[in-house]
Amino acid sequence: MAKIAVGAICNYLNSIHPFIDFIANARAHGYEPEKLIVCYSHGYKSEVVERLRQTIKLDLVQMNYDPEFNYKLKRYGLTKKEINFFLRTPEFDYHQLIPYGKRRNLVILQSLISEPKLDYLFFIDTDVKPCLLTSRNGNFAAINFFGRHLEYLEKENVVVTTSDYSGYYIIPPLKFKKRKELLKGLQKEEALEKIKNTKNNITTADIYQNNIRETNKILGGNHAIDLKFSSILPPFYSTSYYFNGELFLGRGEDTLLGLEIPDGKHKIIDIDTHIFHDTYDNFPKEPDISDADIQERLFYACTGWLGRNPFLNWYLKKYGYISSSEFKKRHREQKLALQAGAPALAEYTGNDNFKLLPDIFSSAWMQLDQMVENYENTVENWQAVIKKITERRENQ
Repeated sequence: MAKIAVGAICNYLNSIHPFIDFIANARAHGYEPEKLIVCYSHGYKSEVVERLRQTIKLDLVQMNYDPEFNYKLKRYGLTKKEINFFLRTPEFDYHQLIPYGKRRNLVILQSLISEPKLDYLFFIDTDVKPCLLTSRNGNFAAINFFGRHLEYLEKENVVVTTSDYSGYYIIPPLKFKKRKELLKGLQKEEALEKIKNTKNNITTADIYQNNIRETNKILGGNHAIDLKFSSILPPFYSTSYYFNGELFLGRGEDTLLGLEIPDGKHKIIDIDTHIFHDTYDNFPKEPDISDADIQERLFYACTGWLGRNPFLNWYLKKYGYISSSEFKKRHREQKLALQAGAPALAEYTGNDNFKLLPDIFSSAWMQLDQMVENYENTVENWQAVIKKITERRENQ
């Protein structure tokens, strides 16, 4: 039987859920994960780690300081510079933040140096569950999560299997005149129908799961990777940027992965298995924009998209997905749209933080050159590291 592992990232490892739920799901359908790999940054509860280790082999990777992981990578021939590039994040000491892509890359590296050799890595997030939300009334359907992914992941030239989520959308229902402009400024125009009302804001899953198709969109908390394709696997990458001395994290660390893997031969398959995402950790409560916690989450989601978009559009231009004129047009039109939509959102919510979004937009764009440099350094180091690990792995 194929050797599989479950991977996740978090700040604090302070709950056995959803990990124990996914492990139980695997065992209920005849699968036995070799290990759980968790990359954490801030800390963990000892009792949680102990409970998980009673359930499954647990590999912990600590961002910034992990002597054991460092030693393992050295054994694979990685240099100190290469190890520090992926393991260390200097900004963490001052801002206590780490780009999402850096964390996921460490989970992949740990999976590739694991013994015995692993075949497949399943990424989940801490706010998802191995079931489908099938109705707005809160009905759920059980699924064979691992079997569903493996059914397609084991097919020829399939590198990644993935699917979307069921549950509430990350932007809650909004009812103000400039919401269309706001979404354009965030490069989220496709979300307009979802935020019109509560009914549209929740996505339910199709229990029959028949809409199987190739895709270039990967969802970070619901995807699996065939590790035999590690030599062609690009790194996860997400941006970070500063505004008024504060570090902000860009979203979309899985976006480039989805764009780079499909090449006419290698495939990403959407398996139409929309696992439940408890967006606000309080389902079935309906999201209400008057809630201060939801406002804060929306604000940081917006700053995440604003940090992603300059780099994403640069990437799309560089590789011919959009023209130079379209690149300039997006910048110009998004800026104007945000100048209209952000103040309207601030007035609608009574939260002046949203007035900052146009200035944050400009600040992120001014740091595009640094984002590109960081990306190019990430790719260069990733290719060197993966080459060393892959050669060693193939000889095992």
